[in-house]
Amino acid sequence: MRPAVPVLDPAAVAPAAPVPFSPRVAILIVLTLFPYLALPVGDSTNLPLASLFALAFVREIMGRPRLLVPFLVLSLGPILMLYVQFLLGRSLGWVIHAGVWFIQVLPFVAVAAAVVVSAHTVRITLRVALIAAAGYAVVQKFFLDSGVLPFVWMYDLPGYWSVPDNLHEIVTYVRRPFGWFPEPSFMAGTLVLASIGLLLLGYRERNRPSVPDLLAVGLVAVAMALSQSGSALPTLPVLAALAVLPFSSVRRQVAFVLAGIVLWAVVATDLLESRYSTPNASWNDRLASIIGGGRYLLDNQPFLFTGIGVGGSTALYEHRLIPLSGLGVAYPLDDIFSVSGGIVMSNGIIAGAAMLAVLLVPIVWAFAHSTSPFFGVLAASAWIVVASLTISYNSAAWIWALPGLCLGILLSNRERRST
Repeated sequence: MRPAVPVLDPAAVAPAAPVPFSPRVAILIVLTLFPYLALPVGDSTNLPLASLFALAFVREIMGRPRLLVPFLVLSLGPILMLYVQFLLGRSLGWVIHAGVWFIQVLPFVAVAAAVVVSAHTVRITLRVALIAAAGYAVVQKFFLDSGVLPFVWMYDLPGYWSVPDNLHEIVTYVRRPFGWFPEPSFMAGTLVLASIGLLLLGYRERNRPSVPDLLAVGLVAVAMALSQSGSALPTLPVLAALAVLPFSSVRRQVAFVLAGIVLWAVVATDLLESRYSTPNASWNDRLASIIGGGRYLLDNQPFLFTGIGVGGSTALYEHRLIPLSGLGVAYPLDDIFSVSGGIVMSNGIIAGAAMLAVLLVPIVWAFAHSTSPFFGVLAASAWIVVASLTISYNSAAWIWALPGLCLGILLSNRERRST
C-alpha cells in the first residue's frame, strides 16, 4: 500500500501571484504625484496622503523582511541618532520631527509593496499620471504667459512655499510652469524620477519601453525644459539615454549621442539665457545652504559623526549660526535646501551614508538586472542630482518612491524565481 502524499496549499509555500490590476496600487501611485493632497501639521509641515495610504500595504510589508529591514534603516536611523546624541549631550533635534520623518519616507516601502502586488498597475497608472502632470504643466505655461495662474487656491499648504502670496511675481516675472507641484524644481525632480521608474518597469516587463511609455517620457522632457529648472541640464540627458540606449545597436547609440549633444546644447543655451535674463538667486542660495551646512559640521566635528538631530538644522539657519561668509547669499536661509544634505547633517556621515546607501543601491541593482550596471549608475546619478540639488522637501514622495520601486522589482523577481 503506497503512503499518502501530503497535498500542500500553494499559497502556503509560494508568494501570491500579482493581480492584473489593483485599485489600491493605482490610488497610491496617483497620490505620490499630488503633493498638495496632504494633511497640514502646524504652520510649516504636512503629511502627504501618499504616506498615510501606506497602511493599505501593511500585510505585504510585514511579511517580507527583505523589504522591511531597509525601510527600518531609513526610517529609524534618525531616531537612533537622536538617542546617541542625547547620550552625548549634544542633540539639537526633536523627537516629533523624527516621527514626521518616519511618515514622510513611507512611500519607499509602500511603492515597493505596490510593485510586488501588481507591477502592471504601477506601470499603467504611472504612465497616465505622468502624461496628465506633464501635460498640465505645458498648458499652464500658456496661461502664465497670459498673466493668469489657474486654481490659485490649490497652492496653499503649510510646509510649502505660498504661491498665492507671491502670485504677482510668478505671473509677471517668473512665468515658469510648475503644474500641480509647489515649485518648478519640485515638479521637474518628481517627474524625472517617476519617468525613470516607468522606463525601468518597461525594461522589466517587455525588455524595452512601449511607445506610450516613450510618449509619456517625451512629454515630461518638454515640461522640464519649459520649467527652466537647473536640474534639467544633467537629468534630461540621463532620461534620454535610459529611454533609448539600452535596446539600441552600437551604430544607433553613436547617432543618438551625437544628436543628443546638439539638442542638449540648444536646450541648455535657452535655459541659461532665460534664467539669467531675470534676477536669479535660487541656484546660489541653494548651493550656499549646502556649503554652509558642510562648514558647520567640519567646524563642529563631533556633529560630523553624530549629526545635529533631525529638525535641528532649521534653528541653526534661522539663528544665523551657519557660516555663510563669502557665499553671496541673496535672501535669508531658513534651512538646508537639500534632502540628501539634510540626511547627512541630521544624522552624521556614518548613519547618513548608510541611509543614502539604502536608497541608492536598489536603483543601481535593479537597472543592472534589467539592463546593465552602467545604466544603473546613470539612474542613481539622476537621483543624486534631484535629492541633493533640486528638491529640498522631505515630503517629495518620489525621492523615496523610486528606490522603493526598484527594491520592489528586485523582490518580486526573487519571489518569481523561488516560485
